Amino acid sequence: MIKEIIRVIKRNTIDKILFWNKSRKCFTYDFKTIYGNSLEGKESVRKIETRIMLGLHQLEKGMTYKDSARIFGESKALSVVNEVKKLQKIGHQSEIVNLAINVLNEYLKNQNSTKDEKIRKSISQLINENGAAVGKYHAGIKVVSEPPTFDVEKVKEFFFSRHSVREFSKEAITDEEIIRVVDFANCTPTACNRQTSRVHVYRDPNVMKALIDNQLGDQNWCHNAIAIFVITSDLNCFNSNYEHLQAFVDGGLYAMNFDWGLHLFHIASCYKMYVRLPKIDQEFHKLSGIPDNEVPIVLILAGHYKDTPIISPKSVRFPAFANNNLCLHS
Repeated sequence: MIKEIIRVIKRNTIDKILFWNKSRKCFTYDFKTIYGNSLEGKESVRKIETRIMLGLHQLEKGMTYKDSARIFGESKALSVVNEVKKLQKIGHQSEIVNLAINVLNEYLKNQNSTKDEKIRKSISQLINENGAAVGKYHAGIKVVSEPPTFDVEKVKEFFFSRHSVREFSKEAITDEEIIRVVDFANCTPTACNRQTSRVHVYRDPNVMKALIDNQLGDQNWCHNAIAIFVITSDLNCFNSNYEHLQAFVDGGLYAMNFDWGLHLFHIASCYKMYVRLPKIDQEFHKLSGIPDNEVPIVLILAGHYKDTPIISPKSVRFPAFANNNLCLHS
């Protein structure tokens, strides 16, 4: 009896040590990945563009406060000007520059924009140097009103009609179809309009097999897919401290809308959870060609529907669980 107790204690102790060691390795790897690729890390074009987008978002928000008499945006506008000049200095062509010119142009027209003549001159000079960009984007503010009345039952029918599908026809998913899905998914809200998500598309059977093998194998259905979509989020766009998990939030939201886009255009799909162990993650980046600054969120395996009905797990949304989703606070 005593020997059995000692054996159990030893086993539990060893299990805890192994668990701690694996957790330590994962934490260290994640910390290096997130910090090394964050906004605080080595400078990159994407980080400059992100700082521009953040500044533009803040300027446009300031323009919406019509009842305020407070001057706003001095430092943000000047920061945008300096970041735009950085891009131009290295010769990087970006539509974000054209957008910035239009937002800055609207900012100068605002009655509560900076009154500092030096800053206004700096902004005006940049606008004049890029005059051809003015009018390319409708920037500043827009009027939003309550949407029209939707047919609630039809909307619910759409959302509840989607099911995970693990069998597909041999019909290819075309570039045109993918572009339509991406256009739909671009409605996804992002932190301060940073638009950090990316869609990596794989249709070569050999590459798809390598990616699936890396992600713990076929599981008796993955090789049926006609395409693999890997949704990623760019760590370059976030701070490493208080925003270190925001990439997963933004990427998860985008992945959901991308999947609804597939459903909207009658393309069947199923999620495959991404395995985030350090060795597997490093190998995945090499196999997929995804840069290290992009963190994979999920794999979506997809294909067109078969002509015949498909068997799928019931996956009942149990009412008792659904009720537990609602937590009312006074």
